[in-house]
Amino acid sequence: MSDIKLLDDPLMNAGNAARFEGISIPTMNRRIRTGDFPPPDYVHGQIRYWKRSTILAAREKRIAKYAAANELLRETQLANAARARAGRGRAAKPE
Repeated sequence: MSDIKLLDDPLMNAGNAARFEGISIPTMNRRIRTGDFPPPDYVHGQIRYWKRSTILAAREKRIAKYAAANELLRETQLANAARARAGRGRAAKPE
């Protein structure tokens, strides 16, 4: 188990967390509602705080999710291309 020091894992408010992700606060709020962004680690009054490690873990999870979806799409595209090539070959040779 690794030790995380507070300086290595700073807290970010909503504005800083959104900037860190390169998105706006309304986009971040939508992603929280849909489950694509983690809920805050701490809430103090109306101010929400995320640990940087929480945001990075969610980013890695999102990258893996989209990479798997892209791989599935690529396999489908290759299968469709092979089927199209085979279809052209059958249509080109009248018997």
